Amino acid sequence: MDSGRVSLLGQRWRYFSQGDNHSVSANWLRKQCTGIYSTIGEFLQSEHSPAQISTQPLSLLEGEQVFRSILQKKSGANYEKNFDCEVELASLFLYAYILTCKLLTVIETGVTNRITTSTMMRALEQTRVALHSFEIDARTQNVYTGTGNLSFIT
Repeated sequence: MDSGRVSLLGQRWRYFSQGDNHSVSANWLRKQCTGIYSTIGEFLQSEHSPAQISTQPLSLLEGEQVFRSILQKKSGANYEKNFDCEVELASLFLYAYILTCKLLTVIETGVTNRITTSTMMRALEQTRVALHSFEIDARTQNVYTGTGNLSFIT
């Protein structure tokens, strides 16, 4: 990796680790990654997607039901509802992916209303895998009340 990329990655790491509110642009990600997808459906059809996710319709339906239940309870809890994630992200990817793939650890950054956190935790409760959640806003800390292994770091 050339020194310019190393410097830029170091800058982004400092922003993340020191709580700076700079964001990573989609353009920067596009240049750094092998694939960026505008929808979860595009990802599921790509070479980067584990094929078994799309063949688990019960996980997808269950994930959607879990998501909608959590959305009703938590939407707008800390931030406006426009910060909530979409059903496709929560049920088609996060919930089904966690149940399908044999993950050892899950890391989350930026949790806002904790809808995705709670959706992932419902799947992680079944797989007994830990979620490490990083957020600069401490008011999001106590939104998840389940039995899963969640560590919240501010």
